[in-house]
Amino acid sequence: MSLIKPFRGIYYNSSIIRDISRVVCPPYDVISDEEDRFFKKKSPYNFCNILRKDDKHDYKNLADTFREWLNSKILIEDKKPCFYIYEQTFKLNSQVKKRVGLLGLLRIDKEGIIFPHERTFSSPKKDRYYIIKEFKANLSPIFVIVPHKMNILSQTYTICKNKRPLMSFMDATGIKNRIWRIADYEMINQIEKSFSHRHLFIADGHHRFEVARKFMKEMKGKLKDVNYILAYFTDVSHGLVILPTHRIVKLESPFSDLRNTLSRYFVIQPATSKELERALNKHVHKNTVFGMYWNNQIYILRLKNKAILDKIFKEDRIYNNLDVYILHKAILSKIKRLEVTYTHSIEEAVKLQNEAYVSFILRPTPLKNVFDIARKGFRLPHKSTYFYPKILSGVLMRRFGS
Repeated sequence: MSLIKPFRGIYYNSSIIRDISRVVCPPYDVISDEEDRFFKKKSPYNFCNILRKDDKHDYKNLADTFREWLNSKILIEDKKPCFYIYEQTFKLNSQVKKRVGLLGLLRIDKEGIIFPHERTFSSPKKDRYYIIKEFKANLSPIFVIVPHKMNILSQTYTICKNKRPLMSFMDATGIKNRIWRIADYEMINQIEKSFSHRHLFIADGHHRFEVARKFMKEMKGKLKDVNYILAYFTDVSHGLVILPTHRIVKLESPFSDLRNTLSRYFVIQPATSKELERALNKHVHKNTVFGMYWNNQIYILRLKNKAILDKIFKEDRIYNNLDVYILHKAILSKIKRLEVTYTHSIEEAVKLQNEAYVSFILRPTPLKNVFDIARKGFRLPHKSTYFYPKILSGVLMRRFGS
């Protein structure tokens, strides 16, 4: 049984849905309630209308709508199993970048092959469990990384990129999305063979992965290919980008209490925004450094002594060079706080800070560290990594038994 295999993709019918950009949406877990309302109003066929439940629609309603769209040919299904190449062209720091990946099915009942890296929570798992149970489908792919260059991905993309794509559109954030179908038997066979004996790492989709494994155990023998999940695969050489995720913390006690906690471990240096930018860019990840905004004041936090980390982590020294884990273990776990919110934008982090809120500015988590931690079975705090851009929901789906 192959580690990966092709599938009969489900996607919007371009003869009815002329503008695909109006019906796709971001992944369920990065959509705010306000954005959810925006996307649902954008089109009655926007994918948010089946991806996320609301006060008017429960999980059964969503699944019924999904089946109605299939019956009315709003969504169509390929007649035979295929792989799909997915290209995203985007701008980052004024540079044009391109990420290329492969969409296929990933076998999830083999141990020691797939390595997660983030902790999961019961509430989103419960939500996604009801989705998979009612739909009997994967509505969006998990994001999987191959930790070294895959020549087959480059070769397949080279063959596809000058052909007419299955779909091509600019999304709401200005990212160009193109997808090609791979139906050729020889190419499919080569792709399947190239994934044998691979170790794979989950970038995004930890909750859906765990839910899929639970559903597989419940439905084994009742649904065809329930031991496979829809996945997007890319490698380290095809435009992989990790952005930092900053923390905005609502304080329960005065800032002076936080400062006292910080001073036990860090040198606290007032700074300008330029000085903070230089500090975050200059330091290698062996030296712990954070930025902090509070009440319109800027600070650079530098670890006083690396020996401090040995006392904090004791047996967990694999975390010693990870800013996000040090922040949670040495600071956030030791202060009185009411809530923590997350943003990938320094501008938003600065905007939200005031006398009651403090913003911690982080560097991106190095990919090598993610691989090292995952291989050893350890997990990072929630939202430790942000792989950019996200894989859009509504681009391709897959039904069990198809």
